[in-house]
Amino acid sequence: MRRILNYFLLGLLLGLILSWAIGPAAIRWWYAPPQAAGGFTCEGPVSWAVSRLMYMQLGMAACGAIFGLLIGIAFRRSYPKSQ
Repeated sequence: MRRILNYFLLGLLLGLILSWAIGPAAIRWWYAPPQAAGGFTCEGPVSWAVSRLMYMQLGMAACGAIFGLLIGIAFRRSYPKSQ
């Protein structure tokens, strides 16, 4: 069961990294008009929003990692020293 959980978490991490790396370009491509639409395009606002989202995700991941580290340190098991 532990091995399955490790593979699950590894896949989750890989998916998050790929979505962070490839996602913004894919979203920008999706919202870019194929031809000039009479001066109206939402590519600029979408690019701005996606970049802000990426920074928010990175910040929240760092905060979560620090919080998890602090919780792990606070609740770690102390093993008796062998004599």
